[in-house]
Formats: sequence, structure tokens, C-alpha cells
Amino acid sequence: MKKHLFMTAIITVLLTSVLCTACADPMLTPTVDSIPGTDAAALTETDSGTDSESAANPDTDPDTEPETESETAPPISECRIQSFTVFASDNRNLCADLIGEITDDTVTLTISAPTDTSSLMHAHVTVETDAASASFSSETEGAVDLTAANAHCTLTDAEGLTRTYRIVLAYAPHTIPVISVITTDGQEITDKETYIAATVSIDTAGVDGWFLPDGFSSLAPTEVEIRGRGNSTWSWEKKPYKLKFPEKTSVLGLTEAKKWILLANYADYSLMRNYVAFETAKVLSPELSPFSQFPVNLFVNGEYLGIYSIGEDHEVKDGRIRLASDSGEADTSFLLEIGGKDTEDITGVTAFSTELVRFCSIEYPEEKSLTQAQADFIIDYCLKADAAVKALDGYEDYLDVDSLIDWFITHELFYNLESCFRRSCFLTKEPGGKLKMGPLWDFDLAMGNLYNDFGNYRNWMCLSQKYGYIEDNWFTYLLKDEAFRSRLKARWDAIKDDLLLTALSAVDRMGETLTPHAVYNFARWELLGTRAVPPQPLLITELVTYGDNVRYLRDFIENRWQWLDGNI
Repeated sequence: MKKHLFMTAIITVLLTSVLCTACADPMLTPTVDSIPGTDAAALTETDSGTDSESAANPDTDPDTEPETESETAPPISECRIQSFTVFASDNRNLCADLIGEITDDTVTLTISAPTDTSSLMHAHVTVETDAASASFSSETEGAVDLTAANAHCTLTDAEGLTRTYRIVLAYAPHTIPVISVITTDGQEITDKETYIAATVSIDTAGVDGWFLPDGFSSLAPTEVEIRGRGNSTWSWEKKPYKLKFPEKTSVLGLTEAKKWILLANYADYSLMRNYVAFETAKVLSPELSPFSQFPVNLFVNGEYLGIYSIGEDHEVKDGRIRLASDSGEADTSFLLEIGGKDTEDITGVTAFSTELVRFCSIEYPEEKSLTQAQADFIIDYCLKADAAVKALDGYEDYLDVDSLIDWFITHELFYNLESCFRRSCFLTKEPGGKLKMGPLWDFDLAMGNLYNDFGNYRNWMCLSQKYGYIEDNWFTYLLKDEAFRSRLKARWDAIKDDLLLTALSAVDRMGETLTPHAVYNFARWELLGTRAVPPQPLLITELVTYGDNVRYLRDFIENRWQWLDGNI
């Protein structure tokens, strides 16, 4: 026999148990069951209130009358919660069921799948109990707020006695930040030119913050604009994005800025190549690697889009690329990008080519303030640098050799063909100073992840290839110079051990952190064991698990380091 009771929450009462469902207007919510082998002590627990009942302290005054029977605490019901579940099938955009662990009078919900915890303010909750009814402390029109202060569920038995369970949110180890973007009226992000209005929030609850010394900072819902970004990567299925705040804003505790980027890492199944390269290069020089990129789970308009990397854009400003402000003089500060020339650039004005520096765009000064005298100056300077390098005579007058060596070591160690004088290859110059290589950019197709490597990593990557992918460049000549080779060898010997330790530690730490989340990324994007885009190597199809990709990356770095150590 079944009896139906209708309350604020929909409650179905059975003879032996009660199934209580609090219905909600769900938002974006992914969470998972418990993780096998996870010690409860390792969980980060968030309980925003105290127990609803506290024990009375007896008065020690001898003149105090003993408590009467009417003052004693009321009896507590013997009814219990058998199960407490937030089902993915009942909650839109939930990646996995969130199953409560019941201990005494506490229900612990452990979050390990990608979850925007703000969505738990409006959750479908299913409770199985032997009570006559169940109610929540934070119900609004049938929606249960599991994040509320002192959230709890109260059971009432047939005799009117109650029992209260507090609800606790906990976080499994290796949680990463969650970014949620909500566009105005749910508008789609369809191109790279048009910004659309949105709000962005960043949830760092449960993140241990080992990436940054001071940990991560959350961000309350904030107005922002968003558009697509990238060149070939914009044509891929998992899209990269650019965020623009109305005023300078710190993201994850990094230096304040208006512009931030979200990289999709669509072709990088390790999801960490840029991170590993940037962190390793910091051993060499902060100027060479001023950027940071951190993994996040991204939701856009309630849809889980997978693991992205958020980081700084390559722009001239404090905390990013530090250069003196444009003086207006011909010899001013410059940021150049080899391979950065596009259809809007004007040769001889905003872009140029020399014999060894091709399709180079002038990124700074910006086009609106760049003068023809400045363009003429930097073009002539690069022509003179080319001539000095080819002659192996006086190139130190034009090029900062230390920066060339550090750039060379990084690109050779990680075998980054894509940004080797082809594209995303940056140079800077201060007024009165020399050309410097850097900052680094784009390593998602490095470390054995490019078809054009042809699987051969026992050679000098920077030297021209027989298939013409890398043409003659400065290093074609510099590697023939004994003085340059001697300085290169000395620098390598001084930092080689730190480089290897930093690179492998970055792979190990990030692999451990991302493994629980990669399951959901590659459920959203079924890429493992496939060659999704033409630039990827054929062997990528042999790496059928996330762990395979992490091990491949680690082995590549070790083997490449060994070859360099024997050949520099």
C-alpha cells in the first residue's frame, strides 16, 4: 500500500521507507560518487554552520534547583536516512551522481567531478528514509540549497518526533578551479571578432593552491565580455576564448589585467604541455617565461566544456611583457612576432620579412600609435642583425646572446617546431638595447606532438629541415660559431639538472592533479586513441588512455634531455 503526502518538497511515503525528492530549477552541476581509496581525512570539508542543537551545560551553583522534567531535551526520533543522492539524471549538466556518505547525524557530499558549486543552490535531492516526512532548512519553491549555512535535513516520524542531519560539502584531493561563463540571454560565442556581454565567476572551493604560493582566489559573478580567439585552433571543435573585463581584474591571484585567455588544449591530450614548458623555462629566466597557465574546468551557459587553461595574454604591461612605454622616438620599445603577419598587416608598415626573420608583425607599438620612422628603424635593425649573424661577426651588437641561448635550450629540450621562427615566436627590444628572444608561447604541439617532427628527436630542431618546415634562421649560423657553442655548453651544464627536475616534477604533479578530471574532459571530447587534427602525429592513436599520454610526455622529456646532454 502506498500513501502520498504533498509538501513543499514532493515526498512519497512507503510502508518501510520514504523517497523524498526536492525538485529544483537546476543550474550547472557536475559531481561524482566517492573515490576508491580516498581517506576521509584527506577531504577538504566545508560546513558553513554549527549543529542546530547544542548540549546544555549544567549550572554548578549549589543553590540552583535541579532541572524539572519539563526542561529536559525532547526525545529524538529513531528514524534514519538510508540514502541521500543528487542524481545526474535529475540535475541538468551534472557529470556524475553525487552520493552522500551518512555517518551518525551527518550527510557528507564529496565533490570530485567538475562542479560549479553555485549550482548546488538549486538541486534535485533524493532522500530514502523510514520517516513519515522530510524537510530541508533551505528550500525555496522546491529547490534545495545544499551550500546554505547550517544546511540540514529534518526527518519527522509518525509520532511527531524529529531527527536532524547536517549536510556537509567536502572536496576530494586534486580539485581544480571551476570557471562559469553565462552570456546575456544565452547568446552563443560564434566568432573571434565580436565580443558579447557575459558574467564570469570562479569557484576555488577545495583547491589546495599548490600552483601558487598564496593559493587561488575565487571571483564572484563579474561583468565581462567574451569572444573566440586563436588561428587554426578556432576551427577545431573545442574552442579557445578571450575574456575582457571592464577594468583590471586579478584572476586566480595573478597580476591584475583586463584581458585573459582560455586555451582549449584540444590537440594536447596531456592537457599540460604549455604549463610544463612555462614552468620549466622560469628556471632559465622570468623574462623568457613571464606567463602562467593553470587548468580549470569550464562551463559556458551551463554546459561543461572540459578542462581549459586560463592565463595571461601576451601584451605589453606590468606583470606580463615588461617594456618601457612607447617614447615616440624611432628607437622605442618593440614587441615582434615572427609568423604573426596576417591579411590586415601592411608590409613595410606593420609587418616585414628579412632573409632570416619572416612574416614578422610589429605587435608593439600598436598600429594606432606606430610611426613610419619606428617601422623603418626596426626593419633596418633586423636586416643588420641578419647580416651580422650570417657573417658570424658582430652579432653580439644586435642580439642579446644570453636570451638566444635560453630560448634555444627551451625549444630544443621540448622540440617545439611550431614556434621555431615559424609562428608565435616573439622578440623584444628596449630603446637603445638589443633584440631579445621571448617570451615563450604555444607549446601544445611540442614534446613529440607534431606530425612534422616525423618521429625523429635525435637532431637539432632549430636547424632547417629537408621538408622545409623550418627554414634557415639565426641558429643555422650560430651553431657553427665556436664562441656561441662554448657559451651554450656552459649554460646547459649550469642548469641542466634543475631543468630536468622541474620539468618532470611538473608532469608528475599536474598528471596527478588532472587525472580525476581528465575522465570527464575525454567523456565530453572523445579524443583518446584518435588523431583529431592534422598536426598531430600518427602515434597519438596508440595512446588510448590519459595515463598513456602523461607517460609518453614524461618519457619524451627524459629521452630528449639525454640526447641534448650528449650533443650540446
